[in-house]
Amino acid sequence: GFHMVPVEPDEPLHTVAGHLIVRDSLGTHVPRPEGKCAALTSCTGPPWVCSVYDQRPRACRNFAADGPHCLTARQRVGLSSH
Repeated sequence: GFHMVPVEPDEPLHTVAGHLIVRDSLGTHVPRPEGKCAALTSCTGPPWVCSVYDQRPRACRNFAADGPHCLTARQRVGLSSH
């Protein structure tokens, strides 16, 4: 499941960047249109930066930065080639 990032009710993202959160039949989440999280920003393309990193949802915090699961997720959506 890399089509959305679930957001729990108690997470600070609701207050800090509520405009990124969608509530629909899938639950409460940050969408990933075309595989890229709506919280990712870039001026002209890579490198992508998480605009809500300090308040990122628990689902994102569970991935260790540069860890094997993070790398796999990035490769699946075309954000990393190695």
